[in-house]
Amino acid sequence: MPNQAMQLPLGVHTLAQLEACRLALERLADSTSAKGSSLDDFDADTQRWLAGLSEQLGAEAAARAIDDFARSATVFEIELARTPSDELTTSLVHWLRTTLDANILIRIHVQRSLIGGLRLRTGKHVYDMSLAKALALHTDRATELLRG
Repeated sequence: MPNQAMQLPLGVHTLAQLEACRLALERLADSTSAKGSSLDDFDADTQRWLAGLSEQLGAEAAARAIDDFARSATVFEIELARTPSDELTTSLVHWLRTTLDANILIRIHVQRSLIGGLRLRTGKHVYDMSLAKALALHTDRATELLRG
């Protein structure tokens, strides 16, 4: 179970982004330069979150805490028929975090064979809400409709 005290900002929703945060904190711990310099690549919410973690735990301990969190976080694999917009990605993350777990991370894959909709994987479970599956389940009816 992830550390409940660590509330991820909405802008951090993939393992890669979490890894980038960890690396930034490691650079911050090793740096003798200005504090904010390694955090400049992040959005304002993420910068505040990282600065707060660094201030609370120290940059090195915060980097370790993020690493521990990443190992235990719930990760959802989301397959979509096309590359999602930033707005759609943010909406999906917000919905998953408010509905299921405040610290869910996601991996998004484009799978054009879905035609539309999405497929969600977590652990052993697969939830297929794709148009391709719907068509496959109703092939006879789809054929009948196409023939007119």
